[in-house]
Amino acid sequence: MRELIGLAYSPWTEKARWALDYHHIPYGYSEHLIIFGMPWLYYKMKSFGDITVPALICTSPDGDERFGDSFDIALYADRIGNEKSLFPSKYLDKISHYNELSETALDAARALVMERMQKNPQALMEALPSWVPDFLRPYLLFVAKTGISYIRHEFQSSKKTIDQHQQILRNVLLELRNDLKNTSSGYLLENFSYADITMALALHGVLPAMHPRLKISPAIKKSWSTPELASEFSDLIHWRDNLYQKFR
Repeated sequence: MRELIGLAYSPWTEKARWALDYHHIPYGYSEHLIIFGMPWLYYKMKSFGDITVPALICTSPDGDERFGDSFDIALYADRIGNEKSLFPSKYLDKISHYNELSETALDAARALVMERMQKNPQALMEALPSWVPDFLRPYLLFVAKTGISYIRHEFQSSKKTIDQHQQILRNVLLELRNDLKNTSSGYLLENFSYADITMALALHGVLPAMHPRLKISPAIKKSWSTPELASEFSDLIHWRDNLYQKFR
């Protein structure tokens, strides 16, 4: 039995889901509640350390396994899956490098998203749990703002300016573009791999992909979008969308 806990609009959750789905690994999905869901997450993960989502809990008579990072979840999926490996052994160092690049881009994107959301009441209302009635949402904006403050503090987003975060994101995309120009396969390595998945999700902070697994409400999607970068890197968005069509 497997349970994946995540955030439906999160690129980190999408990385994990893509790897699990690619290998046709069955799992149940639970939506995490920022701040309020932490006690349950600690209980599920049997830990009180530094825990975030996505988190995968695997239980079986032979023993339990728990993974608290999208990269580790993808490695687990690759270990038990039957499809062609997303982590070919000769490219592990390169895949790790691309994952670090993706994390750098998404850390910067998250800072931009939090800045936009705190100024957008509609996005704040959409960020509230789905079970909150519509008529109550305007009165609970403080709850969503508390969540944003928590995230900004947890990931120290305010240590850099908005322009610095956007430039970090842009630098990663320039490196991605350059690497794709130097490959004839259309992928970052010889074949489709986790390098492509993780870098495709680096573009989530430019323009989120359209896919049923990525349930993003309109105002939150706008918060995740960076129009000036979407225009500059339209070629990379096209590359990402092709990956979704072929492998997602």
